[in-house]
Amino acid sequence: MDTQQSKESLTELLRQAGLPSAESVKAITERGFTNQISIVTLVDGQRVLLRVFHKLRTPAFPRARFFTNHNVPAPTLLAATEHAALEEFIDGETLGD
Repeated sequence: MDTQQSKESLTELLRQAGLPSAESVKAITERGFTNQISIVTLVDGQRVLLRVFHKLRTPAFPRARFFTNHNVPAPTLLAATEHAALEEFIDGETLGD
């Protein structure tokens, strides 16, 4: 992680989601035109996806509810602030590959 704000955002998001602390953070390069994207490995071995926004934005809870209510397959939004979002990590190929 590059900034203190990113570290603080991750700590807050993990707290909101009721998840354990981070063991490691691996930035994903060449992805995310509007976000800095990282894979976070937690101390229990679980992985989650961290999106740190370049510009402040409203948390995406309404969109996440829409996806759930309409059975749209999408990673679960675990926690969000105006600075960042924490999502379920789904292993596989990215759509751009």
